[in-house]
Amino acid sequence: MHIKKYETTPPSKNKTQKDVVEEMKFDGYNADLNFVVEFVSSNDYKQFADNKEYLSSVSVENYKELAEKLRNQIINEKNLNAVVFYDPAAERKNDDSLSWKENEKEGLIHSKELLINQVEDFVSWLKAEKILTK
Repeated sequence: MHIKKYETTPPSKNKTQKDVVEEMKFDGYNADLNFVVEFVSSNDYKQFADNKEYLSSVSVENYKELAEKLRNQIINEKNLNAVVFYDPAAERKNDDSLSWKENEKEGLIHSKELLINQVEDFVSWLKAEKILTK
C-alpha cells in the first residue's frame, strides 16, 4: 500500500510542499474483515512523519499524532477498516529525583502500561460493537 504524505521542505525561496508517496507494509491484515492492524514505532516515524529532515537524537517523536494520521489515511484512501496502535514513548515523563537508568526503566514500565491500555480500549470497543463476542 502506498501512503501519501506532505513533506515540508526547509524554508527558503522557491521551496514549498511536495507530494511524497511512501510504501507501507501493514503489521497485520485480515482479508475476511477487510481489517488492518498497524503499530507505529520509530521506524514508521522515520518513514512517514512530516519534516523528517529535522530529526535528530534529541527529537521529540509524536507517535500518537502519526498513528491518527496514518489511520485516517488508511481508512479514507484505501477503504479499509483499521486500528493503529502506537509506541507511547513520547508520553514518558522524567523524574528528576531518579537516575537516567532508573528513569529509563520507569519509562519502559509506563510505556508498556500505556500500550496495554490502548489494546484494552480497542478490545472494549470491539465488544461494544459486537464484533468480538468473547
